[in-house]
Amino acid sequence: MNEQKDFAADILKKITEHHEWRENIGLILRKFSKLTPDDARKIEEDDLYKLWTANRFAETGTHNQPRPKNASQWKCLREMTALLADRRRPTGERFRAAYEEGRTGFGKQYIQPPNVLRTLLILEGGRYGTLVTKLYANKLLKWALKPEMDFANPQSITDGLNAVGDIITSWASKLGLDDIKDTARISWYLCEAIETPLPETPMPVSRFDMERSPNWIYYGPPGTGKTWSALHEVRQLLLAKNVQPAEAARYAEALAQDGKDELKRLATLVEGTGEQKETRYLEFVTFHQSYSYEDFIEGLRPVSDADGNVRYEVKDGVFKRLCRRADQDRAHTYALVIDEINRGNISKVFGELITLIEPDKRLGTANEIKVVLPYSGDEFSVPPNLLIVGTMNTADRSIALLDVALRRRFTFVELMPQPELLGEVAGVPLGKLLMALNQKLEAHFDRDHQIGHSYFMGLASLEDLRFAWEHKIVPLLQEYFYSDGEKLLVLLGKEFIEGIDVPLGNSSNDEKRTVYRLRKLPVGNDFADALKRLAGS
Repeated sequence: MNEQKDFAADILKKITEHHEWRENIGLILRKFSKLTPDDARKIEEDDLYKLWTANRFAETGTHNQPRPKNASQWKCLREMTALLADRRRPTGERFRAAYEEGRTGFGKQYIQPPNVLRTLLILEGGRYGTLVTKLYANKLLKWALKPEMDFANPQSITDGLNAVGDIITSWASKLGLDDIKDTARISWYLCEAIETPLPETPMPVSRFDMERSPNWIYYGPPGTGKTWSALHEVRQLLLAKNVQPAEAARYAEALAQDGKDELKRLATLVEGTGEQKETRYLEFVTFHQSYSYEDFIEGLRPVSDADGNVRYEVKDGVFKRLCRRADQDRAHTYALVIDEINRGNISKVFGELITLIEPDKRLGTANEIKVVLPYSGDEFSVPPNLLIVGTMNTADRSIALLDVALRRRFTFVELMPQPELLGEVAGVPLGKLLMALNQKLEAHFDRDHQIGHSYFMGLASLEDLRFAWEHKIVPLLQEYFYSDGEKLLVLLGKEFIEGIDVPLGNSSNDEKRTVYRLRKLPVGNDFADALKRLAGS
């Protein structure tokens, strides 16, 4: 941690000390960053040449742009500038278009990628930094575990510059910088600070140890991140095993930084898109009361022809399809995530195949078992390279009541509420509030009927908290204590629940029964104060 702080402090010191660099970058960007294609085609020769030789923005070594010698070369340089300034196109396409234009108009020996990229970075306002050579740009990208940039590939250039921009944004926030004159040099000083290349990226630690068990279940109260954890951890495992460990590390980094675009890109590597669906490594299903063997393994499905005649064909279910793919591709790991696994009728869904998922009964093991499927007559077994991960909500059914056949074939991981992940909203300590509620729930109900931290995550304002409380948390508690309003009163207190004595007859002297109702929620700070008191603050 100290090394990281010193690293950041050193970069911040260099940026703030180089006043000449800062002012020069500011002048260059003010003059050229808003240039349009039309402006570029009309720019004066001296200004145009200054743009292409702005060494104080980014050094390019011996690759400085030669001064045009005739009208044709000046026209070419203006057209190159116009192509770079056409912000309707991706940066990679603009770079390649200007580069090819210059190679044609000036000659290959006079146009090099660094000076073209330098001009592009200036026109982009410095948001992508000042690294203009492939060597230094890729040094930074490799250090950040990002794909390296290929100057011959427009998409690679676009992706590489976006990645550099993300690095700059992240470090600008870390260093407390927001002036482009300062942030534009972050990439350069970061690159200077990288003295040695990264060692080979290790495989991220995963809870799934397929050598010990290929079958896992995440269980716990609602809102503890069971499905979220299962999906993200499975994707990281598949990326590490089937693609490369570095991509798994990138996924973990993007997850920590909420990088939705990067997560989507990496997820497609294991889940496929469009026509690639049949080659993907991961499938996801949700069990429910009506889910059947025919959905999961195989079954007869009606098919009608053009004349309206109906016939029945055997259709493979998701589990059979995935087992076939895994069997045909033993070099890779495949995974099936089953959400709400305890809501399905296990004996009905798995049928005779429940035995086949055991580690020592899988294909190629000493005790392998093959069965003949009832509809198709196909011989079937479960390959060893298939990971099965289920999730179950203990508020629906305790693990103690889970199907015995399922219990002894799966390894269980309990996920409980994590109040330490929560901060404050409008002065309400969400972590303390969650702990106070769950302590009472465990005392008056059981530990399976608690509230997960996800109910309180992503709340940015008191209005967000009020919405979550009124429409998510209180309805869940009402479900827990459906016929026991007295316990709900004990749990939430008189500020949220009121008890009203209602006569059982027509006379006020008749026997009375207490009816419990939700009070109208307090507004504004009164609501926040009520939650603070409930949290014990």
